[in-house]
Amino acid sequence: MSSVRYKRTRDELEDEIPLSMNGENEDVIEMNTMNTNEVLEPEFIEETIPPSETVRPKLEYKNCFLMWAIVSTALFIIMICIAIAVHSFPRNIKWCCINTEEMSKCHHMSLYFSMEGFDPMFECVAATSINECIDLIDTDDADAFTIPNSYLFKYRKQLRPIMGEEYKAGEYGTYLVALTRKSDLSSLSRLSTTSACIGDFNLVAGALANHSLINVSPGNCNVQSAINSLFVGDYNFTDNCVNNRCGSDDAINCMVDSNVKSVAFTDHITMLNQLKLSHGINPDDYELLCPDGGSKNVSEFNSCNLGWSPSNAVVVSSKLRSGSDVDVPIDVVEVLYMAQLYFGVHSNTFNMFNSSTWNKSNLLFQDKSIKLVPLSRTCTAESYLGESLLSMEYAQSCKVVPPTVHHSCFKQF
Repeated sequence: MSSVRYKRTRDELEDEIPLSMNGENEDVIEMNTMNTNEVLEPEFIEETIPPSETVRPKLEYKNCFLMWAIVSTALFIIMICIAIAVHSFPRNIKWCCINTEEMSKCHHMSLYFSMEGFDPMFECVAATSINECIDLIDTDDADAFTIPNSYLFKYRKQLRPIMGEEYKAGEYGTYLVALTRKSDLSSLSRLSTTSACIGDFNLVAGALANHSLINVSPGNCNVQSAINSLFVGDYNFTDNCVNNRCGSDDAINCMVDSNVKSVAFTDHITMLNQLKLSHGINPDDYELLCPDGGSKNVSEFNSCNLGWSPSNAVVVSSKLRSGSDVDVPIDVVEVLYMAQLYFGVHSNTFNMFNSSTWNKSNLLFQDKSIKLVPLSRTCTAESYLGESLLSMEYAQSCKVVPPTVHHSCFKQF
């Protein structure tokens, strides 16, 4: 049998020294032969634990790594929870209403929106006028509402249009026309012999000034006095209304119901709708008065009008946004655009563009609207209003239209 070498004892230093198989060592027993009947009692080799100085750094390193893993995991979970909380529960859209009828319609609209699961939800904010709604938007107590062009011009620095009403397929505005009975008047040059039915003071005053039908100048810019001097009768002006008539519908009704010579300044879509729907009225009895001094059939509004103006717009504040307000304009567009697919002109339940339930017209949106169209993010109030309307608005204040950079507002779909 080959030699086997056993070591009697071990200590720390000898653990690091390899043992030579053929070398001399006093603590080594060499066995050349071994009797199989002889039992060798092995000596127990004492193992010593390494000094604590070499163990502690490894344990501390492992403990630090474990703590780092726990803390980073906890922070990651907290961040996920915050992100879910912020994006899963956007704040409500605060829609401003200018009267009790609009509040009632808004509550119905909000209810139907929530039934379809539209998110965020609409919250109705009460006001008593367009000016109050603008103040509420400026103080962030309201987010959005639909505004007439004359107010958008006046507050063009505070408001930004985000959606426009579409009245006919591909038409995002209307022509201002002068409508009269054929038996009453034949030319704009004879306005001094008739009374006026005006529903939008600023727009009509600007158009009359643009076409030199009233005498105003930077040195004598009293438009109200000029209108009172031009037409027969007395006229009272409150905000943008004349003799308590507000909007194109009131202007048409004023002229149709009048027993004296009169001319209605209205938009061409309202004119066509009213003449078509009004019982006992023959459209052939009416005509349009043109700026060139002549007159034309009511269907020829494209070539016989006093100017073009865009449709009413859904507006928000033009201020920079932060926090939960950042997504408000996008949320308004997304909810309204989706909602009109369910509650638009073809709806048999709730119609966003119909106010007959409340025996009023044009609540929240114009009743002649067929849908709402999103505007580009670069669209400003001046770009939306356009050169024609800007010239009328500046004319009624006896000012020259300043140079304006116009961006395309309507997206191509």
